[in-house]
Amino acid sequence: NERSTQDSTNKVTAASPHEQKEVNNNQAARQELLGNLGVDVDREFLQNFLSGRECLPGGTGWWKYEICYGRHVIQYHEEGQHRVSILLGTWSREKHIEWLNKSPKKRSAGNTRDRQFVSLYYTDGDTCDLTKTRRVVEVKLRCSKKTDKSHATSMYLVEPETCSYVLGVESALFCDLADYTDEYGIPDNEKLIKRFQQQPPPE
Repeated sequence: NERSTQDSTNKVTAASPHEQKEVNNNQAARQELLGNLGVDVDREFLQNFLSGRECLPGGTGWWKYEICYGRHVIQYHEEGQHRVSILLGTWSREKHIEWLNKSPKKRSAGNTRDRQFVSLYYTDGDTCDLTKTRRVVEVKLRCSKKTDKSHATSMYLVEPETCSYVLGVESALFCDLADYTDEYGIPDNEKLIKRFQQQPPPE
């Protein structure tokens, strides 16, 4: 009886070469599916972000912040169900170009592949009580390869001058950004998304 039980167990646990091949094929198919799903998630995130449909929130303190790309950047805090918000800047292509003309060092210089970020200038935020001028924010979309998930993002907001801010948004999805900008450093969203769609899924 003991031998019969052992034989039965062996038949259950031992896989034939054909069965092992099926297992390997199933694992490969699953990895391919996961890879394709990852690309789909990245593409959807990129499309929604660059179109302004999806806003990115950041911050863990009293004041939090949010960027709606191509629209505006706000700073806010919530009191119960009430949100108090400050407009830090709105997007204007004309104002961005004017800022670049006044700040030539901000322009892309030399080989764009050497640049790890793209700077976009958002202007005409809420009036600052201290300076009596409108708030402004420089948005830096920076390439980051520190994460295993390409659609993951990290953000920071600093205020180097009173009511003049720098918002950093870092993601591996932005690593091709500098290659798809015009002479003013403004990304061509359609070309960037098309380029991303052509990328093969990760192995």
